[in-house]
Amino acid sequence: MITTQKLKLPCYMTDLRSRMRATAFMDLAQQIGEDDAEAGGFGFSFLRARGLAWVLARQRVEFYSLPQFKDELELQTWHRGVNGPFYVRDYKLLGADGKVAVASSSSWVLMDLASRTMVMPGKVDLPALADAAPGMQAIEGYASKVMPPRDLPPVKVGERAVVFSDIDYNRHVNNVRYIGWAVDVLPMELLEEKPLRGLTINFNHEVHPGETVSLYLQENPSGEYFVEGRVEDRQAFIVRLEV
Repeated sequence: MITTQKLKLPCYMTDLRSRMRATAFMDLAQQIGEDDAEAGGFGFSFLRARGLAWVLARQRVEFYSLPQFKDELELQTWHRGVNGPFYVRDYKLLGADGKVAVASSSSWVLMDLASRTMVMPGKVDLPALADAAPGMQAIEGYASKVMPPRDLPPVKVGERAVVFSDIDYNRHVNNVRYIGWAVDVLPMELLEEKPLRGLTINFNHEVHPGETVSLYLQENPSGEYFVEGRVEDRQAFIVRLEV
């Protein structure tokens, strides 16, 4: 099953050059994914009744062209199947010309809300997932593990104290917040001239209200930037940004 949504890109989803922000795509993807899961019988309502929640573990996003303010767009999503411990969901964002502007693949896990631990595929009966489309791929392969360069020491570039607006209904920092924190580490003049070509993010540990995330940056000469978020000695997330 493919769920589609048509929209006109609003001003609050754009940057200083009227281009769609990376966080805007992540927001849109998050909502249409929930809509698709809910319609398929494995979304918020089904899981909450069983004390479970979908949690994003990894995501790969490729930006081929950035839509502009007021552009007419079509967003598509579908459940692609299971890959090891992950449930895979893909996305495409089409421009008015029908060409793919953004493509993405995301890997999700089921979390037990009481124990805050992962529930492996097969432990919960999700019959609707039989309608998955394993042959349909928005990108080649899956969202990968981010491996920063070992020869470049990470440099601390800031901190983020977790506040009320960072927290979602799973009572942890929402995945989109991490993308915003990571992008804001890069120089504004760089992103103004050279928008993101792609990103891959891994979410490794939850971050909760009252915690502070330390941000570390590594820059690869090839145009890749690695931003890591740590809570004390625990890695919360790591993202590779391609400019």
